[in-house]
Amino acid sequence: LFRLLLQIPVMLVSKKFELPTRKQLLLMISIGILGGALQLSEFSGIASGVPVAVVTFLVYTHPVWTLVLSRVINQEELNLESVVRLLIGFTGLVFISRSQWSQHTYPLVALVPALTSGLIIALWVTLSNKAKKEGLSTWSISFYYDLIAFMSLGAFAIIRGQHVLSDFSWLLDAAHVAKMIFYALFIGLLPNLLFYHGSLKTPARSAGLALLLEPLVASLTAWWVRGDRLSSWFICGAILILLTGVPMTFFKKFRLSSITFFAIATLGLALNFVSTACAKSDDPPATHGMLVFGDREIYFSHLPMFHNPHDYQVIMKIELPARPQAVYFADAKTHPHEIYTFVPKPMVLPDIIAQKINFAGDLYRGHFEQGGTILLHDVEAKISNVIMFRKFAPAASHPPQLQYVFFGQTRDHNGEGWAAHVIAHAPDFDHILKITTAAAVPEGEIVDFTGVENQKRLPSDNLVTGQSEGRVIPISTGQSKYLEYDDLN
Repeated sequence: LFRLLLQIPVMLVSKKFELPTRKQLLLMISIGILGGALQLSEFSGIASGVPVAVVTFLVYTHPVWTLVLSRVINQEELNLESVVRLLIGFTGLVFISRSQWSQHTYPLVALVPALTSGLIIALWVTLSNKAKKEGLSTWSISFYYDLIAFMSLGAFAIIRGQHVLSDFSWLLDAAHVAKMIFYALFIGLLPNLLFYHGSLKTPARSAGLALLLEPLVASLTAWWVRGDRLSSWFICGAILILLTGVPMTFFKKFRLSSITFFAIATLGLALNFVSTACAKSDDPPATHGMLVFGDREIYFSHLPMFHNPHDYQVIMKIELPARPQAVYFADAKTHPHEIYTFVPKPMVLPDIIAQKINFAGDLYRGHFEQGGTILLHDVEAKISNVIMFRKFAPAASHPPQLQYVFFGQTRDHNGEGWAAHVIAHAPDFDHILKITTAAAVPEGEIVDFTGVENQKRLPSDNLVTGQSEGRVIPISTGQSKYLEYDDLN
C-alpha cells in the first residue's frame, strides 16, 4: 500500500503513466496476482512452524524454476554456463541456509507453500522480463504490479471476512508511518525499480540468479545491525554465491573451464567441514538448568553463574509438545506460587542457541537442585525465539543505572509481559517479574531506570518509570516470578 501511494505522485508529475495494451494488461494482471500470492505463500510455512532458514532455502530455489521457465516462456538460450552457475549458486544457498537449520520435525505439507513461493518468484522474474521487453516502462511495471498485488490481497481479505486495512490504519502513529514510508521507499520500491530496469538487457535466468544475493545481504545486515553470528557455513556459501557473478571470460582468460567451477564448489565444501569443526564453541557439554515460566506462552531463562560454561544470560521463547505443554499449564495454574525448572541433557549451550537446535530434558515443579518434584521425563524443547543471549565479560562493570530487558505482550493488560534484570558482573542478581506498559517497547529492548542503583531490583506491584532511546516509559510491575542472589555472588 505504501509503495503504491509513493508512486502515484511520481507517475502524475513526471507523466510516466501509460495505459497498457490488452496484451500488456493481461501480463501485468498475471504479475500482480503472482505478487499477492507470493506474500501469502511466503509466510505460510513460517506460520506452520517451519524454521525461517528452511523456508528461505525453499523460496530461493526459484533460479532452478527460472532457468526452465525462461526457456519455455521467453525462449532464452539454455547453455552449460547457465547450468554451472546455477549449481554453484545453489550450493552456496545450501551453505547459507544450513548455518541456521534447526534439528526438529515439522509436517512435510508445511513445506509446500515455501516451495510454491520459489515457483511464483520464478514466474514473476520471467514475466517481468517479458513485460519489459513488451515495451512497458520501469515505472509502469512497478505501479501496475503494486496496484494489482494490493487489490488481490484486499480481495482475499474480504473473502475471508477480514478488515485488516481499516484496523491497521487506525493503529498507526506518526513514527510508524515514517518507518513504513522508509521501508516502502528504500526496501521495497527502489529495489523493485532497479530490478525492472535491469530486466531490459538481462536474461531472466541471470536476473533470477542475481536474486540469490538477497539472503546473503540479509545475513550480513543482521550481523551488522543485530550482531547475529556468521558461521563458517555462511562464509563458504557467500563465496560461492559471489562467484556466480564472475564473468566466464575471466576464467577463460586464465585457461579455466567450467570444470574449475565444480572444483571450486568441492573445495568450498571441504573447507566448510574443516572450518565448521574449528568454529564450534570451546565450551564443554554441561547441564544447563532453566527457569520455566509463562501463563500463555512458555519461556526458558538459563540459570546463570559467573564461571564457565554457565556464564551466559539466555532468555528464549519455547514450544513444547502438546501433552507436556498441557501438563505444565495445568500444574502451574494449581500451584501459582511455585517456580518450575527444566534440566536438559548435557549440551554445549552456545551451539544450541546459535543453530536453534531442539534439546530434551526433565520438567520439575520447584527448583531441581532444591528438592523439586519431577513432572515429566525426556521432554523435547523447541526454540521459537531467542530474546537475549549474552556471555558475561570478566572485565565488565555494572552499569550506573538499573536495566531490565522487556519481552512478551507488554502492552496487553490481559496478556503477559515480562521484564528480566540485565546481569553484568558479580555480585549481581537474577530477577524476572511481570510488567505492563502503555508504551510500544519492542521485544528484547533494554529499558534503563535512571536514578536507581543497579543492585536494587524493581519492586513488585508498583508504578515505575523507565527510559529507552530517549522515550519515557510508564510501567506497572506485577508479581515477581523469580529472584536469585546466591548463584551470582
